[in-house]
Amino acid sequence: MVKQPAKIHQFQLVQASLTHSWRIIRHRLFSIDPEFAPDLSPPIAGFAVWDLCFQEDLFQAENPTQQLLLDVGWYPQADPCGRFKLLVVRKTPPSVGQIESRDLVDWNAPVATFESRNMRDVVSEMNRWMSEAN
Repeated sequence: MVKQPAKIHQFQLVQASLTHSWRIIRHRLFSIDPEFAPDLSPPIAGFAVWDLCFQEDLFQAENPTQQLLLDVGWYPQADPCGRFKLLVVRKTPPSVGQIESRDLVDWNAPVATFESRNMRDVVSEMNRWMSEAN
């Protein structure tokens, strides 16, 4: 079967339901279910849909009031057999004298985790976490 070039509407970013407490830091999470990805040819010639849309760093939002970071990625990166991983982690502001460009995050002790290959489940869980940690 010959792959059809994807229409631009097939590469729409996921609509996150942000509350006033959350702000988006990074957003490259496309609403493409991995089960349908093999049938798509990305709009950029020479790239596979896996390379463009299934990366480790897809979405991050922070809640400064609660000192939380919501992170969404695809693991292993660009692997058709991978899955989405969602993490909520605590942020610790830098101490006096530390470099202020990055907050400290303990990736090994997440507050919550979720894994799935289903895009609807991923978006639902993202939105639930953001509404609960308000």
